[in-house]
Amino acid sequence: MASGPTGFPTLQPAFILKEMSSGTITTVEGFEPKLELEVVYGGDWFYIDPDQEHGRVNVRGIARTADGVTISYAYIGSVASNDDIRAIFSHSPDAKTHPFGQTSSTLTFEVGPGKLKSLENCTWVGNGRFVVGKDTIWVETRVSKLVPSTDMD
Repeated sequence: MASGPTGFPTLQPAFILKEMSSGTITTVEGFEPKLELEVVYGGDWFYIDPDQEHGRVNVRGIARTADGVTISYAYIGSVASNDDIRAIFSHSPDAKTHPFGQTSSTLTFEVGPGKLKSLENCTWVGNGRFVVGKDTIWVETRVSKLVPSTDMD
């Protein structure tokens, strides 16, 4: 007999999305379908809520496999506003990569027919961070598939 509430979904680690104006989407070990995508186009919109407590991100992109299969993806998310985030977006010399946990998102995919079509039929959630490099800032998002519960309570 199960203890505690039942019927909740779980998360399956799926892939890592690294992007700025270009980037990659790669599968974590053991996840299917295997993804090795190059981001060939991307655009993002970011704004801070009037209360200055959270930022909102809206990203659209196109990625392609080595054999030419093209997909589009999108994600929206919320970013907790704090000193680390403000330093990044004000281009402060003190800006640094912040830990995961301050940014969360939901993702969707549009795929034509073929082996990646299943991406459209899943629910995806991400946990991201802004990575500060020497001359650039990029986004790294760890994406998980939401796995529905099959419990009968």
